[in-house]
Amino acid sequence: MDFIFEYLHNYFLNYNYYHEGIALTFTATDQIGGDLTSTDFTAGMFIKVSGTKLNDGAYLIKSVSDSAITIDTDYSSILTEAEITSNIYWMDVPKSLREVIAEMITFDASNTGDNISQEKQGNRDITYSGEASTLNAYSSKLQPFRRMRW
Repeated sequence: MDFIFEYLHNYFLNYNYYHEGIALTFTATDQIGGDLTSTDFTAGMFIKVSGTKLNDGAYLIKSVSDSAITIDTDYSSILTEAEITSNIYWMDVPKSLREVIAEMITFDASNTGDNISQEKQGNRDITYSGEASTLNAYSSKLQPFRRMRW
């Protein structure tokens, strides 16, 4: 999912709500644990994590407990990482963009492997992917949310 926000040059960060310099751990069960207040987070919320070695990026929260945030693995996954001082920012993603992202995730899952061709050149196989990438298919729907990059 991070590729979408990178393409838009916009993470919709809400600088009024964030945690900086907190100790977080990332587990194989797609959970973010640490010194978090569960009332600060809700299921369905987008967050951006930074300052990690392996897990910087945008995540959609699936559920929240007193000890961890579980992320929605349909949108992204995390790698196991020991405790590290990190930052979490709230993302104010517009509802209409949330709908486009949900469509893109479904499109991406249903079109895996489409438009891939292969050819042999001597003793080498070359594989090409077609133009049915998710960003190509949804660029017109994403355009209203895109910020210019300077």
